[in-house]
Amino acid sequence: MTLPEILESYHTQSNVWDELMSHTGVRESYLHLVKTLEGLSAEEMGNKDELAKSCS
Repeated sequence: MTLPEILESYHTQSNVWDELMSHTGVRESYLHLVKTLEGLSAEEMGNKDELAKSCS
């Protein structure tokens, strides 16, 4: 998945503080997470539970 694909499904609300997004894009503290997600295939995303277990 690419960053635009990931963010396309992420919806924000007006006048509500968002921990992930700022008015300039993804907050710096979340860039690593987003870059990691960007590197995963759709199949890997579908197997997220197994991936989480292997990272612990």
